[in-house]
Amino acid sequence: MRKQIPSPGHPTSRHPQAPFRTLGLHVVCLAAILSVIPHASHAQVAGKPSTQATNPAPAALTPQPYKGLFTKPSYPTTERKQNQFTVEFVYRFFEQAYSPAVPIHVQPKSASLSDTPEHVLVAQISAATAMDYETWLATWDTKSQQLFHDDAVTYKHDPAFWKRLWQRAYQGREITLVKRLETGQYVILEYRIGPPPAPGKPDQLLPGIFKLEGERWVSTRALDDSGVFAAFDAGGNPVAQLIDFEPVPAFSGQTTNFTEPQQLFFKNQPHGAQSATRLVW
Repeated sequence: MRKQIPSPGHPTSRHPQAPFRTLGLHVVCLAAILSVIPHASHAQVAGKPSTQATNPAPAALTPQPYKGLFTKPSYPTTERKQNQFTVEFVYRFFEQAYSPAVPIHVQPKSASLSDTPEHVLVAQISAATAMDYETWLATWDTKSQQLFHDDAVTYKHDPAFWKRLWQRAYQGREITLVKRLETGQYVILEYRIGPPPAPGKPDQLLPGIFKLEGERWVSTRALDDSGVFAAFDAGGNPVAQLIDFEPVPAFSGQTTNFTEPQQLFFKNQPHGAQSATRLVW
C-alpha cells in the first residue's frame, strides 16, 4: 500500500480510513461489496473508503498568496514549485488460492466447527444467513464481542441492524471461498459474494480475519485499524491515496492514521529523501 503525501501547507482531504476504526472492518467491507452487487442497496450503511488502484497524479496545488502576515521569504529563493513525498507501507504475507474455489454451503448450527478458520467462516456465514445473531456473535473472540456490544450502543449496530445487513448481503446469493492469507498469528480468508467477475474485471472479495483463542479458531476485529484492508475493494496493488496536510495552529499536523506518515516525512525529507518505506507485516 502506497500513500503519497504532498508537502504541508494546503487544504486537507478528510481521513479516508476512519470508517474502519469507528464502524468496524466487517461493516465497511460488507457495505463496499453491497455497492457492487446487482439489485442490492447500501443506503444507510457505512460508505466504502476512497481508494485508487493506481498511483494518482498529484493534484495541482494552489500556492498560498503572499499577503498579510503570510509574507514572501525574507531571503532570495528559487521559484516555488510543487513537490511530493511518498510513504510506502509494506504488508508481507503468505498467499494460497483454493483450487478450485470452494462454495460455502449453509449448514445447521449443530454441524458448526471451530477447529479451522475455514470451518469458522462457514459457521459464521451460516448463522448470518439464518439470522441467528447470538450464534454469529459466538464465532468472534472475546474482545471483538465486546466491541460489537459497544457498537450497538454507540452506532445502533444492534442485532436488527446486522440482520438487515445480512439479508441484503447473503440471501439468495452464492458465496465462494477464494484465497487464504497467513501473516503472523492471523489467517485471512478472502471470499466472494455473487458470481465471479467478468474477464478483465477485478474480483470483489471480503476479508475474514481469524486467530486461535485457546484451542479454538475465532474471528477477530484485531486488524480493524490495519490500512491494508482499504485496498480490498480496489482490485489493484499497490493502492495509492493522496493525503494532504492541514496543520493546526500549533503546527502539530493532522492526527489519526496520518500521524506516522507525517513523522516519516519530517524525519526523512529534510535529509533529501523523496520517499520512505516501513515494513508493517
